[in-house]
Amino acid sequence: MTYKIKYDLPHEIGNFSKEDIVKEGKGGADAFVFISMLYTKDGSFSMKVLSKDGSTGKEITNNDLWKVWSLLSNSLGEAEDLNEAKRKIASTAFNSLKELINNTK
Repeated sequence: MTYKIKYDLPHEIGNFSKEDIVKEGKGGADAFVFISMLYTKDGSFSMKVLSKDGSTGKEITNNDLWKVWSLLSNSLGEAEDLNEAKRKIASTAFNSLKELINNTK
């Protein structure tokens, strides 16, 4: 198997001002999620989720990953480059999650 991308995720954990981050031409966040994807010759697909929480230095929690997934479903529900059926599925997932969350408060 050959790969199309070789990556490294250098990052620093600390307290950085927006000015310093912009001056250095970098991005800033409290945490990040990176998804590495593989397309295989047989048409299957696999992925690995890499993450880092800047507060703990560990991977983000599944609770936070769940929040990311929930918000991603909202974005996909509005994505113009997806067909109507996929947008509807994503919107339905987001609205169902939102309703369930609101009902558990």
